Amino acid sequence: MKLKIILLILFCLSGTRFNAQLLQWNTFGNTGTETSEPSVFNNANISGSNLTLGTVSAVANGDRFGGNNWFNTGNTIAGNTLAEAVAGNNYIQFIVTPNLGILFTPTSFVFSWDRSASGPTNVTLRSSVDGFVSNLGTITGLAASISSGNTITITGLTNISTATTFRIYGYGATATGGTGGFDVATNIVNVILNGTTTVAAIGSAQNGPWTTGTTWVGGIVPTSTQNVIIAHNVTVGNITRDALSTTTINTSANLAVSAVYTNNGTTTVNGTFQIDQGGFGGGSGTYIYGGASTLTFNHTTGVYGLIDAGHVYWPSPNSPFNVTISNSVSGGINLGVPRTIAGTLSASANIQNPGNLTINGILLLNSGYNLSGTGNPIYGSSSLLRYNSGGSPGRNIEWIASLGTIGSTPGFPNNVQVSNNTTLNYPNTFSTTRALNGDLTIDAGSSLYMNFGG
Repeated sequence: MKLKIILLILFCLSGTRFNAQLLQWNTFGNTGTETSEPSVFNNANISGSNLTLGTVSAVANGDRFGGNNWFNTGNTIAGNTLAEAVAGNNYIQFIVTPNLGILFTPTSFVFSWDRSASGPTNVTLRSSVDGFVSNLGTITGLAASISSGNTITITGLTNISTATTFRIYGYGATATGGTGGFDVATNIVNVILNGTTTVAAIGSAQNGPWTTGTTWVGGIVPTSTQNVIIAHNVTVGNITRDALSTTTINTSANLAVSAVYTNNGTTTVNGTFQIDQGGFGGGSGTYIYGGASTLTFNHTTGVYGLIDAGHVYWPSPNSPFNVTISNSVSGGINLGVPRTIAGTLSASANIQNPGNLTINGILLLNSGYNLSGTGNPIYGSSSLLRYNSGGSPGRNIEWIASLGTIGSTPGFPNNVQVSNNTTLNYPNTFSTTRALNGDLTIDAGSSLYMNFGG
């Protein structure tokens, strides 16, 4: 006859009900002959799961899920070992299956256990992650009565994305007829897997539109809540990224936006964030640019801007390292707020209001460039003004100071380079001397004329 003792003080499952539980079972009301025990609760990001038996045989025993045959012929008479239990498949198991795009991390397994005098006195938890080789935890010396609140703390298993089997091996049994299993005296949850879930990052598989399944690993378009890693060139129209979501653009990858990209989570740009015609980056979230990142304006018509503080895709700080204004057929950009360029500002179209620019890297002036509006750039002590357009551009408001202090005088460059077979019209109708802080380099095939047109 089974002895049931209610140890509510020790059995603290009710106190962990809200402790990030993944799965729950309640064996109350069982006859003991059940070979499958469905979960009574599963986390919304986890599928329901059944407890099932290995070679253990279910036998009548009220309120229990388990049975006998924990001991096999040839086992150690004084109590079979863990190795013998593993070899004999003497376990109760369950499978944790995360939903698509979900990662789970198990943190503890809490349960009540009962056994007969010759039943298993010890249990060890293992998982399919390593083929049931390593112990996740062990409880020894289980009494021949209900012991509640047994807890195995799980470490080393984090962010699992695939279905994973867990097995509770019972050993220390001394006879084939010895019984043991999960048991309970009252109608409460008595088996719990605790843990956490998080949204997994879905990666791009190839270049293509965001809204096309083949663009993504697994062939399924990410939801607004799922974390995303862009490793290719991906195009997107109107889209919203929810709070807590992350979007990462890898180095050498590109996200090209042709409508409103609403970032309410975190978008990290290590590659290129590109504004196409009609594109805009908004939202209440955070844009973070890495040390090799680029913000590209690739619109084809009109002036983009006024770019002000509401243009949150170009933050300060965490600014893009490089900025490219790529289409000479467009009207360029109208910059209405101060911004600092640590890398290269590559201009193939107009920059309005260059007085809002601080260049600590390179101002690269390509074919199609122009500077107009108010102010002149501030140049840092490691900066370079590079004329790279070809043809015969005139020096303009990008280089206007006759003397000055580097880092504070507008239009006073540090180093100047003329390249790409460019002939720089230095006076450009003015006879005033212009100064620079550092070196003037004129590449082979290029030239600078002090008396251009004279």
